[in-house]
Amino acid sequence: MVVGSLGENIIFEVSPEVVKTLDNIKWSSSAEYSTINRYIKDDLIEFAGNKPEKITFTVRLSAALGINPLDEMVKFLEAKRKGLAMRFVIGWKAYGKYKWVIESLENEMKYYDPNGNLLYCDVSVTLLEYAER
Repeated sequence: MVVGSLGENIIFEVSPEVVKTLDNIKWSSSAEYSTINRYIKDDLIEFAGNKPEKITFTVRLSAALGINPLDEMVKFLEAKRKGLAMRFVIGWKAYGKYKWVIESLENEMKYYDPNGNLLYCDVSVTLLEYAER
């Protein structure tokens, strides 16, 4: 059963054969303010707009859970390297106002078999809001 996706190529799913789900999802947002210096008075701040929002999460990739960790990790890397703007969906809900790009990845590659094949890794993903033009 598909539980979500990031674009068309990165699918999050759960079934008797495959488990690839999200963990530790955090959505953050912040604003930009300008400071106006005044003589002998407190400075004023002025709202200058919103900064791009961010979503972070971790995906556990394990051969014991029915996937090839390296193949799945490469999907994230390719999307980041190409700067693909993608929809982020969990269930039937698309998150954000438009699309997201992968700002950064951190791959914690933990276990290998005797032949050097990756058996287990955790991929930490940071998405950055991609505003509609």
